[in-house]
Amino acid sequence: MIPMLAVGELTELLPTPGSRKKAQILKFPVKKHLVKYLAAHLGEDYSLSERDQFGALLFHLLRNGLKDCQKDSTMDQYKGRFNVRLSRYPMKQYGLKGMNSNTVFLFNNYVDGLFRSELFAWVEIMGQRMDMTTKDAIIAFMDIYDLEEEDISFETLKKAVQREQNALKKAEQKAQKPPKKTKKSVARLSRKNRVLSLTKELDKVPLPLTQLIAQLRAR
Repeated sequence: MIPMLAVGELTELLPTPGSRKKAQILKFPVKKHLVKYLAAHLGEDYSLSERDQFGALLFHLLRNGLKDCQKDSTMDQYKGRFNVRLSRYPMKQYGLKGMNSNTVFLFNNYVDGLFRSELFAWVEIMGQRMDMTTKDAIIAFMDIYDLEEEDISFETLKKAVQREQNALKKAEQKAQKPPKKTKKSVARLSRKNRVLSLTKELDKVPLPLTQLIAQLRAR
């Protein structure tokens, strides 16, 4: 197990006015683009909570402390730090065992999966509803989260979208083999249903994407 301070920092702040307890802040290692993604969903001054999906997973991982030494070599890719206040969950009181490379890997893998799912849904919906090109949709998505090339490059996101689109096409071709006369109409219906499904999924996503979806519906 990598010691906690080797993969992140635990800082104790002075007691806040009216409180005798010191506030602990965990500087959790994440990929650079996920710092902004998490801040957009949770705020920059986040206190660990089991009421949101990110906090619930992180609490479980910190308490579980499962080790996997094979993940030690992956730590270089987590150059960002997301501050997590532990004021509601003092480590000793709640049995939090701290971080190791596996904790960092699993949390990043989960959050990055959500990030990419939002990206794929956004690109498809913008293409169908706004007739937006894949390039423009990706750029718009980067603007939503204030992402720059140094956080994650446009080309990286473009390749991820292309892989997802190719995978969907192959899945549709394999699942649907209708007669030639109905092939076009079935494909259109399939895409329409998928867009409706993706829109419903994005409705569940925290700000800021839900605001944009609402604005699009109002047009």
